[in-house]
Amino acid sequence: MTQDKVIHTRVSDTIYEKIVKKAEENGLTVSGYSRIVFEEHDKIITKPSDPFEADEFNNLIQWIYNAKHYPLAACIFDIRHYLSIIKKYYHSLDFTFQRLLNNIIENLNQLIIQAKEEEKEYPDFQFVDIYLFGRENNSFSFDYDSFEKYLMNKSM
Repeated sequence: MTQDKVIHTRVSDTIYEKIVKKAEENGLTVSGYSRIVFEEHDKIITKPSDPFEADEFNNLIQWIYNAKHYPLAACIFDIRHYLSIIKKYYHSLDFTFQRLLNNIIENLNQLIIQAKEEEKEYPDFQFVDIYLFGRENNSFSFDYDSFEKYLMNKSM
């Protein structure tokens, strides 16, 4: 059995107090909580530097692009998931592609707000909202031509 590596580090009193407090709140030792912090940090630093290398991001782009050709259905929990993927990779994208996604973010946020309002209006009614994309009422404000040019320049 291989042993875990040990890291000794110095931190300020303020950071140490925060770690101790969080560890106590979660019923963990300082060492146990520190492992969780390092695991979360590892997830951040090991994510692909290019979002186009991540399957979940490419699946999202495919979903957006498919809405150009035919209507696609998505439940509100899928919409929240798609928005979380965009937010996860947004800062790794260059400014040109961020601008292209801004309208998608706005469209998805509007649908989430609409779903929350419907939940407030009908709190006892349980239903799954299905939204269609690619039709006039929920069509994305996505510049497909600029996206294609962006991909062409990126691949060269």
